[in-house]
Amino acid sequence: MRPPPSLTRAYHFPLTTGISLLAIAVTAAWASHYDISPLFADPLYLLSQPWRLVTSALPHGSIFHIAFNLEWVWVWGTVVEKNLGRTRYFVILVLLAAGS
Repeated sequence: MRPPPSLTRAYHFPLTTGISLLAIAVTAAWASHYDISPLFADPLYLLSQPWRLVTSALPHGSIFHIAFNLEWVWVWGTVVEKNLGRTRYFVILVLLAAGS
């Protein structure tokens, strides 16, 4: 397996970088006791607010949780984004987030 690219190359992987920054921002907001409940999957709202299936993957429970996940998003995501393209990678991210 190839080593992941340096973080200085983040602009080459806008989808991977963007989803990582979004996860950091949502987790930081949650840790700061900001109300992020509209992002969580809730069966009462799934028909009227289907984005909750995907956005519920953004908050992480601890610094170790988000650090581990972001490490793998960077390692795996940069490969997928480079080899499959942004559109296919986006579809994979949505399917994985909704399925989880």
